[in-house]
Amino acid sequence: MNLCIVGCGGIGCEVAKLVACSPARYASVAVIDMDTVELSNINRQFLYSRDDVGREKSHATADYLREKAPTVKVISYSETIINPKRFGPRFFSQYDVIVTCLDAFAPRRYVGEMCWLSNRLLVDAGTSGLSGSVTGYPPTSYWRADDPTMECYNCYNRDVRIEIPICTMKNKPTRPEHCVSYSILLAQRMYDVDPYSELIEYAPININGSIDEVLSDLVRFLYYSFNTHLSDNPSASTVLTLEEIEQAKQRVSCLFGAPESGDGLTQPCLKHTLSPLTYTLHEHMSTEQTLKEVLVSAVLLARSIASNEYVFTTYDRNNPHLVTLVSGLALLRMHSFGITTALTLFELSTLAGSIVPAVTFTNAAVAALAMKLAHMIFSSFLAKQHHKENVLLQHFIKNSRRSLLISDDLRPSNPECAVCGIPYYILTVKDSSFLSIDTIIECLSKELSATISVIYGGDVLIYEDDVPSGWTDNSSTPESGEKAETAKDTLQSIAQIYDGELLKIIYSSHDQGRLSVRVMVQIDSSMKEAYVFTVGRA
Repeated sequence: MNLCIVGCGGIGCEVAKLVACSPARYASVAVIDMDTVELSNINRQFLYSRDDVGREKSHATADYLREKAPTVKVISYSETIINPKRFGPRFFSQYDVIVTCLDAFAPRRYVGEMCWLSNRLLVDAGTSGLSGSVTGYPPTSYWRADDPTMECYNCYNRDVRIEIPICTMKNKPTRPEHCVSYSILLAQRMYDVDPYSELIEYAPININGSIDEVLSDLVRFLYYSFNTHLSDNPSASTVLTLEEIEQAKQRVSCLFGAPESGDGLTQPCLKHTLSPLTYTLHEHMSTEQTLKEVLVSAVLLARSIASNEYVFTTYDRNNPHLVTLVSGLALLRMHSFGITTALTLFELSTLAGSIVPAVTFTNAAVAALAMKLAHMIFSSFLAKQHHKENVLLQHFIKNSRRSLLISDDLRPSNPECAVCGIPYYILTVKDSSFLSIDTIIECLSKELSATISVIYGGDVLIYEDDVPSGWTDNSSTPESGEKAETAKDTLQSIAQIYDGELLKIIYSSHDQGRLSVRVMVQIDSSMKEAYVFTVGRA
């Protein structure tokens, strides 16, 4: 079996372990992940150690597989999977099984599309806390001729989690959720939990000093976070005006005075006991009182970490000091950016606690299910055994007393699906001289007998009835000769068609109106014909 593992996180590590346990089953393994190993990964992604922190996950996983399974050919890619030029249908057609171990839906949808186009077995695995799911999407040959067409990964809408871009959190938050997510990362940076964090370029606090030294470090750290960082951060000026930056700097940092010179908030803002017995969570507080709570909780958390009473790795809703620190930082950041909210500290802490932690057991169980399902489908395919009614392709792990594992079959395909609902063709040309948009349009016009438009790169229209992109109804219309020459120049400069290019073709039919197909262009120098137009997967 030739296997491709997409994602080297919690599930991907478990899949790699299973490959290492039975290397004889695999001829080659490809590992793809764009992330690097972080310190917070080590507690649940066992393949990595402290020595791997900062390394690319794909390369570290590949080294593990080469050591444990020397007979398996292993190749790794440290880049984003959403790259049609690099990871298109031709790439995935090299592998028998593709296992996705991703935590974001956009790359999963992309891999699902590529697997459908290349007619390869996709096994999608995912977890959320104590719950998880595994689904197999077999190639066409797995089904009987009289079986109904079954769904692909993209047929139905899936629950999409809110993903907050780091640039939004850092530069222009607009919602409480942005501020809460930023505050969790800021707290991790404050205590050096994530030494490779790019959130702010400022040293973490020294938790081993005296209370006065810790407070002094905190004041400087927070002043930089709420004031100096906005001026030092060049990307902030791209989304905020100078006036907005100055307002954000002054709303909270005015309480600090000038900590660089040793003056400021240390005395007026710290008339608050550091005794844990009198430390309570306030429902509504002024900005100054919130700042007091932040400083006090930060000091108490620093003392517990320094004394090894508490190990801070990720957000822990059961630690009152961490909860108050994160919630207070979120309130301060909302005030800094003028975000009004009726949320209390308790509600903010609940919002922060809604972040679902990864569970090692769930990762291991889902990985085992994924590989079991992959081998079951692939074995029946090799044995030329068609799909049986008692073979279920979806498995869900639920945190339930009644049933831990729930299984089901795939649904019928969605005729409106943007992937499997559109016919797919392959245009094979003899040499690279045919890899020009005008030649491709000429070939397709003959085959489809229709008026052609081409969508290039996903959503960029570069050709429509010989009119180059960028022209509108209000544009002046050149003479026919000038128009043709301009179209040629535009197409040559924009449409650099490459071997393996995937084009979306929109054409007009007198009988059916406006229709869409997708066409992959590839080179085969052994051909006798100039080009061949075939059905890839209808």
